[in-house]
Amino acid sequence: SARVNPGQTPNYFSAMSESGDTSQASIPSGTRHKKRSQNHHEASREKYIDIDFTLKEIVNIHGGGSVYCISFCDIIPSLWTYFAAVGGRSASLFSIDADDSIRSIKSFTTEDRGDEFYSSCWGANADALPLLIVGGKKGIITVINVAENLVDKVLVGHGSSVNELRIHPFNHSLLFSASNDCSIRLWNLQTEVCVAIFAGEKGHTNQVITIDIHLLGNCFASAGMDACIKIWNLKDPHLEVAIEASNSYDPLKIPRTSFKTYIQQLPLFSTLKIHSDYVDSVRWVGDCILSKSTRCRVVLWSPATNTSTDSAVILQEFYLPSGENWFVKMDVCIPLDIFAVGNTWGQVFVYPLSTFRNKYVREKGKQETEFNPGEERFQCTHPSTHVSALYHQGSSKVNSSAKSSMMKKINARHSVFSPNGQYVVSCFDSGAIQLWKLTHHFSGNGDSKEK
Repeated sequence: SARVNPGQTPNYFSAMSESGDTSQASIPSGTRHKKRSQNHHEASREKYIDIDFTLKEIVNIHGGGSVYCISFCDIIPSLWTYFAAVGGRSASLFSIDADDSIRSIKSFTTEDRGDEFYSSCWGANADALPLLIVGGKKGIITVINVAENLVDKVLVGHGSSVNELRIHPFNHSLLFSASNDCSIRLWNLQTEVCVAIFAGEKGHTNQVITIDIHLLGNCFASAGMDACIKIWNLKDPHLEVAIEASNSYDPLKIPRTSFKTYIQQLPLFSTLKIHSDYVDSVRWVGDCILSKSTRCRVVLWSPATNTSTDSAVILQEFYLPSGENWFVKMDVCIPLDIFAVGNTWGQVFVYPLSTFRNKYVREKGKQETEFNPGEERFQCTHPSTHVSALYHQGSSKVNSSAKSSMMKKINARHSVFSPNGQYVVSCFDSGAIQLWKLTHHFSGNGDSKEK
């Protein structure tokens, strides 16, 4: 697929570029993450992984207020270096340049002083141009045409705050939103209708904090304050009919309120057996689910749907130091099979995934007729710890606001990998954004990659 070089601005972004010098902080070349020892690993080479990141830049936005979400423009391969950061009343667009610096492109600010953005994602319009989608405190979803620098549409329907937004992996007109009103909504970005609502009799009983769509687009996972993790069916025939109807809907001819929104009340799967407290982040890892709660615990597990509707196989538990606060989101890097998540001290931890998930898949494939999802042969008795910890202790060359944010207790709200796995971008309650670059990756098969 076509791509631009880092720092090269596509034509339809050129109108948004600002000529002013943003004077970003300079990071000493010797500033690196603190890497933990690998001595605890067993002899099995498959379990060995060594990852090295270098801090490239720290910038501050939003006047020192919280930044809750980072989202890369991953739906258009040529724009993979562009990312949005949202928090407060602003959504800011940045680019990672060829010299590994962060360049400010544009910032959108809502006029509603009572609103606050919590989440963002990227969609595309009928002309395949990028749309930045943001939502937050007021429950209003704003769709921004970044090419023309204007609000494309506003989606209204949720009765409370929107906590997370996700786009369908290959139908970029379908938007999912999770809300404090205990529901998840599916929207058609082209026709602006609410296609479906996932809530009701067997739905969530408290705020929905997080959602993630399976890469095949056939289901999605949700979780929230009720400590329950649910999987919803996107291949429901009634839902497929509603999606098709939404594609042909013409709001100029038929009132939008007349569209018959489908309500799915029964999830495919629902469990309370993984966590006992708020679940604020879920991500698919193949057919397995990675979920995080507020008790310093991240769990990799697989639904055991052939035994009961709430059973699960726990593949691995990960310990997250100082991970008590909620609304701290994680991200999975598919190319490297690792994930990253922050904590209350502004630290970001990177963990490996491949050993446990691949073992489970191999064994299940070998013994498909005999495999018992209730067995604990893949459950580790001691929670795994990270292979890398990314945090900056402060430097005289870093602006004072960014420096102070790293020296006190402050949440690392969201850590996201770039689509190619080359960078990690993290955001903080201080308004700081950190850019880390992968400089070394060694896996158990002897492969070593220097970036």
